[in-house]
Amino acid sequence: MSVREILRRLSPSLLTRTIVALVLVGLLPMGFAVYRLLDINRTGMTDQVERTLALATRSKADVIASLIAGWSSIASSLAANPALTDPTSLRARQLLVDNLEATGNVGVMALAFVNPEGATYVHAQVTTDPERRESIQAALEPIDLEGTVAFATATGPLIRVSSPLPADLGFVWLIGDGARIVAGLEAGELAADADLALIDRSSVPLVGTTEGFPASMIVEASTGQLQGVRTRFLDNEGTELVGTYAPVAASDLTVLGKLPTDEAHRVALQMRREAMLAVALALLLVAGLSGLAYTSIISPIRSLTAAQLELAGLGTTGGSGNEIQQLRNSFESLRKGIRDRDELGDVFLGRYQVKEVIGSGAMGTVFLARDPKLERDVAIKTIRLDRQLEPEKRQDLVRQLLKEAVMGARVNHPHIVAVYDIEDRPEAAFLAMEFVDGTSLESLLWQRGQLRYEQVIPLGAALARGLEAAHENELVHRDVKPANVLLGHDGSIKLTDFGISDLISALSEKPDVVFGTPGYLPPETIRGQGYDKSGDLFSFGAVLYYCLTGSRPFEGANAKEAIRRTLAGKVKPPNQLCSTIPRALSDLVMSLLSADRKSRPSDVTAVAEALEEMAADQQLRWQAPDDSFGSFERGDSSGGRFVPTVRLDDSDDSDAGLDTSR
Repeated sequence: MSVREILRRLSPSLLTRTIVALVLVGLLPMGFAVYRLLDINRTGMTDQVERTLALATRSKADVIASLIAGWSSIASSLAANPALTDPTSLRARQLLVDNLEATGNVGVMALAFVNPEGATYVHAQVTTDPERRESIQAALEPIDLEGTVAFATATGPLIRVSSPLPADLGFVWLIGDGARIVAGLEAGELAADADLALIDRSSVPLVGTTEGFPASMIVEASTGQLQGVRTRFLDNEGTELVGTYAPVAASDLTVLGKLPTDEAHRVALQMRREAMLAVALALLLVAGLSGLAYTSIISPIRSLTAAQLELAGLGTTGGSGNEIQQLRNSFESLRKGIRDRDELGDVFLGRYQVKEVIGSGAMGTVFLARDPKLERDVAIKTIRLDRQLEPEKRQDLVRQLLKEAVMGARVNHPHIVAVYDIEDRPEAAFLAMEFVDGTSLESLLWQRGQLRYEQVIPLGAALARGLEAAHENELVHRDVKPANVLLGHDGSIKLTDFGISDLISALSEKPDVVFGTPGYLPPETIRGQGYDKSGDLFSFGAVLYYCLTGSRPFEGANAKEAIRRTLAGKVKPPNQLCSTIPRALSDLVMSLLSADRKSRPSDVTAVAEALEEMAADQQLRWQAPDDSFGSFERGDSSGGRFVPTVRLDDSDDSDAGLDTSR
């Protein structure tokens, strides 16, 4: 085999290529990311959560800074009003009240005008609660006149921002509600289980508590100049934690955060689970897209390929290679078939004009031909005769073929393929037979697996009557099997190839051999005790068994195993494999498969009558297979084998005496 042929056979299918492409584009990047995530150790996971906590404290500091900046903007706008040239005037007082009413919804609790020493000219506040009024009054103490100052009061933190009045008249002080600060400090999604706190420059906690934070970390954070991560530390109870801090811009405030490393580990594991879920969803997406690609692209291509191959008369398989290569092969086969068919129109076998090839095997070819004299289609079956045969042996073979043809021609029965003519040519001898437009029972079983017993009963009755007619004319079939049962689209059921096995056996150079199909040959023939009408009954029973159960009664991995199982004679009744099969039908099949020919029915007539009685009781009729099953042929999986007739004991497990050459 050439390298090119090997590469062609190993070429992946179109579905495989599609799946690989989807995986490379959609799943591989995510898989790599997940692999990297799963490869992180405990230290790496803790480091990741430290960064998450640092981001959380920084974002909370930014939220608080934004809130303070808004209050500072309100104070600056008020200080720039021209009416404040005299902070003690009625106009200034009214301006103070109006601004307080307008800004109450953004957390402004009080507004005040103070002189350069911090003494209050006038102030207004939105609450009448005594405790809150007392807290606001505490926030009006002259401390850090120009800065942003935080006050921890009994009613919660307050923030004071300052903006200078023109002409050095003093300042506008705005007291902001610390509840807004508390709300802005909630951990949120980034670090839902973190402990957050807000401290001022003096390390006084305004929100939360500093308990559990290292003293050195609090000192660093209270400077307001740094932000950083304290990788790991132990609290008073010995629990390992990670801590972060971030200063609030334009203020003396700092946000602290801490989180146990066990919690960090749990969060990281949760992230891993979510990543794995994402990968699983991506796999489902790849599977869904692959299914869509199969149904919308690949399956139609395969159907088109199979249809073209069937039109070309090559079955429904495109050989090795992927779908595109098979489609290319099918186009080539179809083109070649059309060309060959055109050439066949000029070929004659005797008086018969060949139209097309409808089957081929090791021993010959079957053609559809036209009989110009009788103006009808016929099937021409050629039998290849070795050109090296001695003239006398060749003459004997042709004489035997002629004898079988004459005997077959005498049997005029609706369930037997009629033989019209026989001719002997130098290259081959051939039979002209009735053409059955349909399929073989073997092809039907390959596609359906098995038949319902309601179909098998009338089918078996018809075949039994065909065998009956043959046996009455002393014609023994010798190779009853599904491949030799033709089913016409018009509902006809016909047996074919009577006596061909004897003819082919005669071609063997070894004496005392018969040609048959393992699994259908009766045990007495395998033992060298000849073949008679009872052997046809055994083969007929094997056919019925296959139809009912979808499996051969003596099926084996090879011809030798099938022969041994035939000799052993151990078969499960059909109704044990399929409970719907009637007991009477199952018993009849088992009697046909009896290893002792004397235990089989006395003749095929009794079998036909039994089957016809079953059909009449249930009003069963044979229905022809529909056209969707086509008319292509498919060879028997076990094939025909030369089997010596020398005696074999049932206990003989050796290979002696078994010749399974073609």
